[in-house]
Amino acid sequence: MTKRWWSIVAAVVTLSAGARLLLSTVADPDLWGHLRFGQRSLALGLERHDPFSYLSGPHEWINHELLSEVAFAVAHQLAGGPGLIALKAMVGLAVVALVYRHLVARGSDPLRSGLLLLPTMLLLIPGLATIRPQMFTFLFFALVMLVLHAVESGRPKWLWSLPLVLGLWINFHGGVLAGVGVLGVWGIARSVVALRAGGIAGAWRDLRFPLVIGALCGLSLLANPYGVGLPEFLFRTATVPRPDIVDWQPLGVTSVPGIVYIGLTVTAVWTLLRAPGRVSAPLLAVLVTLVILPLTAVRHLQLFAIGVPVLIADAFAVAWRRNTAPREARRGERFVVIATTIVASALLVGTGVNEARCIRIDPARSIGFPVRAIDWLADSGVEGNLVTFFDWGQYALWHLAPGIKVSMDGRRETVYSDSVYQEYLRFQNGVGDWRAVLERDETNMVIFPIGYPAYNLTALDPEWEQVYEDAFAGVFVRVGWPQLGRLARTEIPSSPVDGAGLCVP
Repeated sequence: MTKRWWSIVAAVVTLSAGARLLLSTVADPDLWGHLRFGQRSLALGLERHDPFSYLSGPHEWINHELLSEVAFAVAHQLAGGPGLIALKAMVGLAVVALVYRHLVARGSDPLRSGLLLLPTMLLLIPGLATIRPQMFTFLFFALVMLVLHAVESGRPKWLWSLPLVLGLWINFHGGVLAGVGVLGVWGIARSVVALRAGGIAGAWRDLRFPLVIGALCGLSLLANPYGVGLPEFLFRTATVPRPDIVDWQPLGVTSVPGIVYIGLTVTAVWTLLRAPGRVSAPLLAVLVTLVILPLTAVRHLQLFAIGVPVLIADAFAVAWRRNTAPREARRGERFVVIATTIVASALLVGTGVNEARCIRIDPARSIGFPVRAIDWLADSGVEGNLVTFFDWGQYALWHLAPGIKVSMDGRRETVYSDSVYQEYLRFQNGVGDWRAVLERDETNMVIFPIGYPAYNLTALDPEWEQVYEDAFAGVFVRVGWPQLGRLARTEIPSSPVDGAGLCVP
């Protein structure tokens, strides 16, 4: 095969494999909220106070995922669940295609480029198995990595694109801090190199342009509805420990993602040893940072997977260069290769088409939701205030608002004060003053998973009566609540208790 044909075949198979891995989609706890908030933004514009919770109070709603939610709402309006899956797949494939094109453009063999991207695609799966605004962070992060590589390769004018990238990014997702962070690491390393090479005068000549771009990047972060308040909010919340959230736990190196992480790290180190000097000191500093980050929080794993192939592209091209040039293929061989490529790609993508039709509730891969209990509350027509399990809050507000308001949902600091969140955690875990939320006069109902301390303690509380229970969740109401009769007259629906297998939203 000639180089051109070989490149086409490898690219088609690589992108087909990426598409297959990206099509499977399960329901995320925040999916319903993202859609509802995006729909309201399209209809009402920016809302600064939350209308869905009875505990949000005067706390300003800082929606740092505004444009992501608008994009989700538009995709859902156009094509429902499949539209959301298509949006996710397009963003994910854009990331894969950008990195793959970069590797080939820097001189890597197309097949080896695809093989290097395989661990990247595997590590992207956890971040793209659901519909979340993080998908846009992956795309913007890839763009930042490509810009830094271009600058270190002698194309400084690429820096002009960074203010635009950051200005868009901050309106899509708070992961823009990751971009700011790696730019900071790169800038510091670049300054050290410049100072050592030319002293203060030489460093000033070398750094004037990057400093101007840095100032513009800082200004671009203010191009959002909240001005300086949004970057300040993102920085404050990103530096707070979150031991109760899985994404903020350190990566377990003995897990499957951890083993893939180690494999990609070893590949990068071995590549650099085989081709020393092919990665500049500033890019090496960024590379080391990306390797360390997943060990502090697993949410950085996808950024590591995207950044490493980009940063080692030149070294990879030299270290793993083909020894022989591909020969010209005969007509029969070319036909066989083309046919095989088409069939393989069709099989890869075709086996995922059925999964692309539906965002499923899958308790085995993600979590279950109290579908039957929520359907029962919706059918009853009751109105009031409902204490909800954290991961169920946005599912509840999608199905029950505006008649029923929730106590808590996944937006955390963007809507709720820290005192309200800590009050919720005490109730969930049954510690300290766990009854505080129940003692609020405005609290009428509770829905919680069976087995949690909050569930067991509420069941024993004489001021609360259990009115519903299935194998997954239970509902309690305050004793003597005037709307109890509506619930008693409502027939329990036949929907799955945890929603397993249902297409949503």
